[in-house]
Amino acid sequence: MCSERIIEYSQFKQIAISAPPMLAEAMGYPGRARYVAFYWTPCGDEVIYTDGHLSADGYWHSWLLFTRHRTIAPYLQEYNLGSSDEEATDWLLVDRETYALYVGTPGEVLRVLRGQYANQAPDSKPQGYDISDEITLDDFRSLISSFVEVSGPKPEKIIEAMRKQNALTEELRAWLDSKPSSESS
Repeated sequence: MCSERIIEYSQFKQIAISAPPMLAEAMGYPGRARYVAFYWTPCGDEVIYTDGHLSADGYWHSWLLFTRHRTIAPYLQEYNLGSSDEEATDWLLVDRETYALYVGTPGEVLRVLRGQYANQAPDSKPQGYDISDEITLDDFRSLISSFVEVSGPKPEKIIEAMRKQNALTEELRAWLDSKPSSESS
């Protein structure tokens, strides 16, 4: 069943506003999936993004800017998207194709996220792999010798990534500020 049909026949609540076009990226999501969900977790006190395959901490400052903005906050106040003190019972689902916003339970949202990958071939295990195969000492030595030293990103790369993130956050702010307040619409 495709994700659109799951959304259509679920208990999702569609939010009466559109998602900013850069919302997922501003929140730190690096992927290309159509559907991405966001919620706050007290574990680490962070916003989390997930597309059903990829999950990680997002950019909290963009999340707070979005969820607390005068044009958005009134639409989200009845939902528990998580806080520093409480796990989320609702997740925000973004349709990056139509810019629609939905709120649903974690289970409902995960079904949609995983459903968007339903037509992809499942990962197959490498040929010759058998869980019952024993690892010999030579195999282990070969594995160890294949390791390479990895260093972290150079400071210039970190600074550039921070600049890009700040630019996305400012683009999000400008988009939100250009919209009329929900009280005046």
